[in-house]
Amino acid sequence: MRCLYEDDLLWVLDKPAGLLVTAKDGQQSLEELLTEASGETAHLVHRLDKDTSGVILVAKNQPTREYLQKQFKQRTVHKTYLALLDGDLSTDYVLQETYLARDKHRRTQMRSYPKHDTQHQQLRFARSEFFVLQRFQQRLTYVKITISTGRTHQIRVHAKEMSAPVLGDQVYHHPTTLPLTFPVAIRDEVYNLSRQMLHSHQLAFQHPDSGRMCLSSPPPDDFSDLLTMLRRSAVE
Repeated sequence: MRCLYEDDLLWVLDKPAGLLVTAKDGQQSLEELLTEASGETAHLVHRLDKDTSGVILVAKNQPTREYLQKQFKQRTVHKTYLALLDGDLSTDYVLQETYLARDKHRRTQMRSYPKHDTQHQQLRFARSEFFVLQRFQQRLTYVKITISTGRTHQIRVHAKEMSAPVLGDQVYHHPTTLPLTFPVAIRDEVYNLSRQMLHSHQLAFQHPDSGRMCLSSPPPDDFSDLLTMLRRSAVE
């Protein structure tokens, strides 16, 4: 786990995929590792899914946590993600605005509703903007995503609704079998992915003392290596 920034009030970290943010069923977590390594209590400000990599913000005390969480609630934190999608978006820009709640029949999943239902008390508004960066054989799409809300599985649910789920998503998709027009190395790599190709790329927020800050990290090796393979194949 790489530290992108640290001072007396907070950490900005580059979380690896496969690491839980908080402890569950005896599994090691970012919260525990950070507390053990620093000797300071980690106060979580927001979360990333276990298999989502990238930039995450953690406070060192409760007042700082409350200050930062207020920005998330007021939607003044700018969050940018990168993802590889299994699908070809019809336009270069797509706006998804729905309401999310836990699926009653599949408790590990979230479900999307097109409008608010007063009978469903758990609905939360979710807004995601998808910008196409590159397409590969009208099948896979590399995108940038900005979100002004931060609901559980928000990007993954919205991507699935566009018939372009996040590549490697073990919950909202199935192993991807690419057509034979892709090189065999890429087909094998994609089929055997063990986690979703979703990366928290950039986070911009107001520091309690230092003003506006913007921290970013590039995608990790599994993501960037696959992207490199796709780009090389596209020009051959």
